[in-house]
Amino acid sequence: MIAMGQFVGPLVLVLTGMIGVAMLVRRFLPTLGRPYRAEGSLQRLGLLVLTPQCSVALVRAGQDTLVLGLTPQSVTLLTKAGEPVSNATRHTPHATLETEGEERQ
Repeated sequence: MIAMGQFVGPLVLVLTGMIGVAMLVRRFLPTLGRPYRAEGSLQRLGLLVLTPQCSVALVRAGQDTLVLGLTPQSVTLLTKAGEPVSNATRHTPHATLETEGEERQ
């Protein structure tokens, strides 16, 4: 029979090593295994609902303003502009683009 001391010693050593490696990974690779958050670089400017399942979104990604087509199956880049969108270009004759901070009329 194997003595209990011969089994416990290596087991404790292996478990201690695994915990040490896990702590090093968390310290030096903090985003490993965690979802990427782009909170600071993306901003939703507005949303225009076309049908119950299709809409157009106005998004600022860094310095670029993007117009995205949204469906349940995909997100499509419709156009990209480098300069910020002004209030004058947010409204069309047939539909009004809801923007954050503005109430719907």
